[in-house]
Amino acid sequence: GDQTLFSSAEKEFLASRRRVFNDAVVNFLSVRRSMMFVSVIFCMLALAVQMAVVPKAFESRRLWIEKSKIEVDGKVVRFHDFVTLSGQNWTDTNPEAWFQYTSHLYTGMFAKIISQTALMNILEACVDVACQLASCAYLWWALRKWSHFNQSHRGVLRGWAFSLLAPFLATLIPTRLFVEWSVLDPVVHTFASELSTHLGSHTDEIALSVNQACQQLLDSQKQGHVESAENMARKACGALTKTPNRHLKCCSFI
Repeated sequence: GDQTLFSSAEKEFLASRRRVFNDAVVNFLSVRRSMMFVSVIFCMLALAVQMAVVPKAFESRRLWIEKSKIEVDGKVVRFHDFVTLSGQNWTDTNPEAWFQYTSHLYTGMFAKIISQTALMNILEACVDVACQLASCAYLWWALRKWSHFNQSHRGVLRGWAFSLLAPFLATLIPTRLFVEWSVLDPVVHTFASELSTHLGSHTDEIALSVNQACQQLLDSQKQGHVESAENMARKACGALTKTPNRHLKCCSFI
């Protein structure tokens, strides 16, 4: 005959409360009850994992906000002030100081954007927790109503629906609503001003003079004028001593 998968307590409960005496039906409801119990356990484990994500999302945003603080007295830090506040034995003409200043602003710019998009991550984490909590609640309610198949079945369906709802809710909120790009304007303007000051007020003329010096250097080498070539080389190199080679990749965002 059919294998008995229910306990005597379950059979007695169904007989006294639901007037169910058919062993096949008792088997079905008892097995279904066990499966829902396992589902509730896994649902609660998933809820615990998702709840652990929420404080991490807040902490991540806090760190990005700290990195985005590149202002002094409400204004983007100037190169001279950065050198003073660095605590390093630098001067305003030190290439390493300029590289670190550029890296500082570069990191701050990205941090200002990421700290805003981090709000989206926090919102998604909270929505995930809320939906998972609702799913667990409905599954638990369905487990409590295991002897009432119709009510229990509706609870399972609602719990399943909430488990699928969170990803769709997250996609309905445009990320651009959380991003204010105008926060980058003061950084860009400050860096452009500091770059012009650092390299000289006439950067175009300097670049042209370096190009002309290099061309004259090549011509002097061809003509065998060693002293003239050396002077041209010093002139070209002198205009580049303020900016290290590795700085080029950091100022590309301008």
